[in-house]
Amino acid sequence: MAVDDNQAIVSLIDDILTSRGHKVETAKDGKTALQKFPVYKPNIVTLDLMMPGISGYETLSKIMEMDRNAIVIMLTANGEDDAVVECMKLGATGFLTKPFKPTELMDALQTAAITAGIE
Repeated sequence: MAVDDNQAIVSLIDDILTSRGHKVETAKDGKTALQKFPVYKPNIVTLDLMMPGISGYETLSKIMEMDRNAIVIMLTANGEDDAVVECMKLGATGFLTKPFKPTELMDALQTAAITAGIE
């Protein structure tokens, strides 16, 4: 599942992953992501840190409450160390700074999948 308030980022992630044979569910905000997460049970979630309404931090926290084994890679425009540490404490599996290259996204997803044993 790709979660971001920026439609261009959601489209980019969708295009990268569908072109490699993956099915992608999308959400434009945290509220929508929290509604879709239990329905679609995605293998991996990419989640924007800064969104209007429910923040990425809060969305991450609620996803982890629903599934403590969820694999969530946080996306942000700034790679601040404090944000990385806080997200990891909340249960994030990885962190990717925007803008990113398709290879960087795939590397982050592959690393997360291997770590979780879901190749």
